[in-house]
Amino acid sequence: MPHRASSCAVHRTLLCSRPVAPTFRATQDLAAPDLHHARPRQGKGSLLCFLKAKGWANSLSAGVGTGGTQRSSYAYIFEMSIRLTDSGLKNLYEVISAVYQYIKLLKHSEPQEWIFKELQDIGYMEFRFAEEQPPDDYAVDLAENMLYYSEKHIVSGEYIYEVWDPELVKHVLSFFHPDNMRVDVLSKSFDKKSQAIQCEPWFGAQYIEEDIPSSFIESWRNPAQIDDAFHLPRKNEFIPGDFNLRNANIPKSLSDDNPRCIVDEPFIKLWYKMDMTFNVPRANTYFLISVKDGCSSLENSVLTDLFVNLLKDELNEVLYQAYVAKLETSMSVVGSNLELKLYGYNDKLPILLSSILAASQSFSPKSDRFEVIKEDLERAYKNTNMKPMSHSTYLRLQVLRKIFWDVDEKLEVLTKLTFSDLVAFVPKLLSQLHIEGLCHGNLSEDEARNISKIFRNTLSAQTLPDEARHTERVLCIHNGTNFVRSVRVKNELEENSVVEVYFPVEQDIGKDATRLRAITDLFSNIIEEPCFDQLRTKEQLGYTVDSSPRMTYRVLAYCFRVMSSKYSPVYLQSRIDNFIDGLSALLDGLDEETFEHHRSGLIADKLEKDPSLSYQTGDYWSQIVEKREVRLRQLAMLSMERGIFL
Repeated sequence: MPHRASSCAVHRTLLCSRPVAPTFRATQDLAAPDLHHARPRQGKGSLLCFLKAKGWANSLSAGVGTGGTQRSSYAYIFEMSIRLTDSGLKNLYEVISAVYQYIKLLKHSEPQEWIFKELQDIGYMEFRFAEEQPPDDYAVDLAENMLYYSEKHIVSGEYIYEVWDPELVKHVLSFFHPDNMRVDVLSKSFDKKSQAIQCEPWFGAQYIEEDIPSSFIESWRNPAQIDDAFHLPRKNEFIPGDFNLRNANIPKSLSDDNPRCIVDEPFIKLWYKMDMTFNVPRANTYFLISVKDGCSSLENSVLTDLFVNLLKDELNEVLYQAYVAKLETSMSVVGSNLELKLYGYNDKLPILLSSILAASQSFSPKSDRFEVIKEDLERAYKNTNMKPMSHSTYLRLQVLRKIFWDVDEKLEVLTKLTFSDLVAFVPKLLSQLHIEGLCHGNLSEDEARNISKIFRNTLSAQTLPDEARHTERVLCIHNGTNFVRSVRVKNELEENSVVEVYFPVEQDIGKDATRLRAITDLFSNIIEEPCFDQLRTKEQLGYTVDSSPRMTYRVLAYCFRVMSSKYSPVYLQSRIDNFIDGLSALLDGLDEETFEHHRSGLIADKLEKDPSLSYQTGDYWSQIVEKREVRLRQLAMLSMERGIFL
């Protein structure tokens, strides 16, 4: 029986769930990763590949969740979530039929030991090089593991697979049949006038229950045929085999504190730092790619979004295989540039980068995928700013940035764009490029230099001139100037209001910039608790109250923000203003001991070691992208000068 539920956001999701016996893992003591055989992959021959070719789906995920509702002593719940297109929603039962064809393929194929070996290698690799967790989180994880694993495997159980048992795989697959299935459909196109509408008692969500025709149930029990497009996955070329540490013979005394530039050419500039701290066989490589006229107009901005989404769609098989091997990729539009990030085990990272760049170099959009991705981007634009907190940030940037293309205007342009528009745009977009990148982690300098060569040898683009590289600019708001932007929430059912009060401080340039950032951080450290105590605890304005510095394209500022379901924005701002009016008295009342407590505490926070390689890379990358050097130790030089904040 399918459940159709209403959604505030614009999307449509099919969720198929089925209970599985809970004893398969506990009784077999780390037996084969059984449900991985049932989890559809995303390459050629996969269920998702088939659904995308039909124009019925854009993404698919499947597996057993970690929460108590999905994993208990009663049953494990295997869930398959499929993000449908409009056509997929119209052909809902055909989508489910394809699911059961793939399940039949799995049942009729002998369990593949090489799949187990791949997952066993990945699990062991993850356990061997697991990054340190906060102690409280680690304690929670171990406590949960005590419910699922024997005492011997409480620490390693979620990673390690020891026993290959093909009969157990078959046993688990036996639970995958339509009589053991629940179907949920979440969609904006919900018939709110239906007489069959029910309302769940906790959150008031509306839903409809429908009977599935018995003819479909019968056909799903034993599909008459398996489509020729379906086949089992191929071996994964991205599973690493080299875990040697490149820093093994390098004294720490010879290492650089910060990344240094090792390639500085007209086409590419590359920064490099070998990891000397975390000692894991991982690397993070980030690249900011300046393109020609990517966001020079509203139409170009939308076409650039389409290009990136279509490129990711074309690379889906490659990116998924790498993801399974713990080598991940992020591609996005950042301002007027493209940002590419590859992070994970470093052994096969150059192979993945070569595949991505080769695909972009030879990229030729397909008309059928254009329509699907266009539809998906249209939903994304419509869903932008559905949450008040993100909406307030969006409005602040819209006021501040010199060039900012409004999402509603982008949606209007998108609906008019054609496949021919994109075909004509892509060669121009990629005709001139400039790359600035960072290689950080378990890579030698030679390996990092070879990464720069991959860009030069793969891409045929000319160098984008300096004057054509877009630089983000923000408006200078002079002292005494007030801007008020009042906008209704996008979701008509939203009960919360948000007020964000933004005070620009100074442009983050010059010899005094570091000291000013330090003072602003110290100011925040002093007033954060009194702000929360007054506006949240005492006045009970709303659940979310925060105050903190902001850095927007090299402009330092300070921001107060409150979200409330009880009070109007006008009243919220009046209470923020009242708190701000009392800040002079609060700061004047600081004694030297209290000031020193805040100062020394903040210095300790700033000097604390980065918790992970990725965290450290992010800090380095922000400095490179923002063209700044951070010298946080200058906090130690701040003294108790009267009027330091005035």
